[in-house]
Amino acid sequence: MKLHERVVFALKNSRMKQADLVRCINRGYADKDKISQAAISKIMTGKSQTMKVDTAIRLANCLNVDFNWLSNGVGEMTKEPITSNIDENSETNLPARRRIPVVSWVHAGSADFADEYVDDDECIVQEVFGLRVKDESMEPLFHDGDLIIIDPTAEPRPGDFVIARLIDEGQTTFKKLRVKGMNKEGQTVMELIPLNPDYETYNSEITRFQIIGKVIEHRTYFRRR
Repeated sequence: MKLHERVVFALKNSRMKQADLVRCINRGYADKDKISQAAISKIMTGKSQTMKVDTAIRLANCLNVDFNWLSNGVGEMTKEPITSNIDENSETNLPARRRIPVVSWVHAGSADFADEYVDDDECIVQEVFGLRVKDESMEPLFHDGDLIIIDPTAEPRPGDFVIARLIDEGQTTFKKLRVKGMNKEGQTVMELIPLNPDYETYNSEITRFQIIGKVIEHRTYFRRR
């Protein structure tokens, strides 16, 4: 099945209406982060052949289907059941484990969903996803192959590490956020700073960009992947 066929099938299986689905994926989000019903309609009719990682995660959660199946048709539609050997009637302070989808980005600027998941013990929001560092722009702190966990719902602050989409270039980048102040029009001027000085810095007055999410966790590996 194609992307739009999977979404339509999952919606029918959920017995929700499209309006119910839109309300579900936008529940708890600020107006600026809400996904319009028109955008969902384009996905379901096939007019939009791709969708953002955040959109795919929200849809999968509301439709109660597997993220990777919905995004690229790999695996089973239903989520794998989580079994436990802990007595359901017993009290425990152990945090709930969940699987975080790790996606791979392509240089064209869109994200291709990878068939990979990592476990996390933290009580984090459902929308988080992982990326693997692809270049040397954030060395010496982040290395090629390191795993970073991104929360698209977290409000980034100056000094945070973020994932941003360069709108005109059609690329996605991993950088440190710096706020320069206000311009004459009263707009906030931001910069995306690499830790490696050999790489380019992006200024919002010159390069339009959209922050996708804030990096909330970093996992490094001594053996390169």
